[in-house]
Amino acid sequence: MLNPAADSKALAVAVFGLDDKAFGRLELAMQKMGKGLARFVAEADSVAAIFNLDQPQAAARLESYRRQYPDNEIIILSLKPPRAEDVIFVKKPFAMDDLLQALRQVQKRERRKAGQRNSQEMAHAGISSVTLKQPPKSRLAPITPVVDFQAEKDKDRKFCGSAEDVDLADARQRRAIFYSPGDTLQGHLQAARSQARERGQAVIMAIRYENEVDSITLLPASGRALMSLDDKKLAYLCSVPLYCLEIRLLRQNADKTAELEENARRREAGSLDALLWKVALWSARGRLPAGTSLDAPVQLRHWPNFTRLHVTPGAFSIAALLHDKPMSLRLLLRLLAIPQRYLFAFCSAALALELLEVRQQGSQPAEARTRPAHPQRHLFGLIMQKLKRAV
Repeated sequence: MLNPAADSKALAVAVFGLDDKAFGRLELAMQKMGKGLARFVAEADSVAAIFNLDQPQAAARLESYRRQYPDNEIIILSLKPPRAEDVIFVKKPFAMDDLLQALRQVQKRERRKAGQRNSQEMAHAGISSVTLKQPPKSRLAPITPVVDFQAEKDKDRKFCGSAEDVDLADARQRRAIFYSPGDTLQGHLQAARSQARERGQAVIMAIRYENEVDSITLLPASGRALMSLDDKKLAYLCSVPLYCLEIRLLRQNADKTAELEENARRREAGSLDALLWKVALWSARGRLPAGTSLDAPVQLRHWPNFTRLHVTPGAFSIAALLHDKPMSLRLLLRLLAIPQRYLFAFCSAALALELLEVRQQGSQPAEARTRPAHPQRHLFGLIMQKLKRAV
């Protein structure tokens, strides 16, 4: 008996022309030797069929099956090669290994057909078969001089993870706060974004997972993204090991890019920056990209567009301090006294969008920067002064 997980992935095969004893042997051999390759079902549920063509009425039954299920693969067991085309022939008498090999051939054909269907759908218009949902309009979170981080403690686990703080002085514990974006979907999305920007052309990122293919279309001119999957599935794929995914980047020509940009404009597609911000949060889960220094000064290049970006706990306070002057992440944690995962999640997303400038430890800027005052910055500047006095 196959376990439920293996059973759901096995080929659904109908069997015709075998008596009970022969079918029993086949079923037993499949359990012991097939290792979940196929499961035997009624013909209405099948994607393939095995026919013993040497039984009476087998030829008529085969013809009926082919008319009813023209796309299904067929394996023929017979003493002589059949006249039917596009079938897989196993000569009798046969060893069980021969039948298993035929079933593996069917499996490869099914995967190839699934890939061709998805490739054709994407090739027609990149996203023509995708149903897009209009992204909900974000609201600017209210600015308040006091943030109750204790009340936020159990919120936003989806974007910030749930890891407890670690002793940053302990090298062994410190390893737990890092992750490698290149080992996740995030790394490929960032590469696709860079490619689209450099060439000024749309890039379709095709993602295959368990024989399902989804796509993300990145549009550099408008800074928009079109997707064939919802946030729930995308968040799940961000947690899947990269070796489980097959990812291809398909660059589009100028005409196709213009067509896709127009399609995105009509559909009011979502922001590419907002997408990458969320993907970085889902991938990081409250951690920092490997190699990020806790002591090097960091500073925001400009104020994040929080009307589009998901606002994690403490994001406004973190942004206000990093917008004011460079400082290390260790100092930020002391000033804000927030869970480490909140700061690390924000920094991971900001680094993905290239919003954070990281300086070499101990380096000094060549000249002082003059930043235009941001309307939300003055209030947090006052808060920062009070926090520094308290440290």
